[in-house]
Amino acid sequence: MQVSSKNNTPGEPALRERIAASGGWQVTKQLGRGQYGTAYLVSWDEEKCGEERKGQYKDGDQAVAKVVGLEFLPEKEHNFAFQEVELMRALRHPHIVALRDHFLTEASLELVIVMEFCDSGDLRGEVKRRTQAKPPNLLPEATIMTWFVQMTLALNYMPPQIAVMHLPSTGSKL
Repeated sequence: MQVSSKNNTPGEPALRERIAASGGWQVTKQLGRGQYGTAYLVSWDEEKCGEERKGQYKDGDQAVAKVVGLEFLPEKEHNFAFQEVELMRALRHPHIVALRDHFLTEASLELVIVMEFCDSGDLRGEVKRRTQAKPPNLLPEATIMTWFVQMTLALNYMPPQIAVMHLPSTGSKL
């Protein structure tokens, strides 16, 4: 997923309104864009969530919403998006990003997958920040080993066919 250089409130106002009206999450900023969706930083808005959803989260709780446009998505990718939700729902592990919520926006235009917000960023971003520092700020061996063990435990937790299928090719998903 590519990180956006924009820090302003992203996306079309209609999309932001559909997300708030359908799920109660207020879009704060765009975090990145990938092949199948756009990731946004969102916060829970108790006033916009609707009566049936009140009290599910604390007002202002932050999360990441992956928004997948369904309208023009080929059937295979459409099915894959819903399979991702089912997979995330089944995986409960301290070293795997947790699914917090999911919903369809009005008229089922988008699938919104709300995940735990990792405020320290991803592995790729951390390595990039450190290598661009002058002088480069190397990662301590103990940190590298801790991260390696965490990734190994997470992969070991998953059934093999899922682990291979979802093994990230870059550090942007770690």
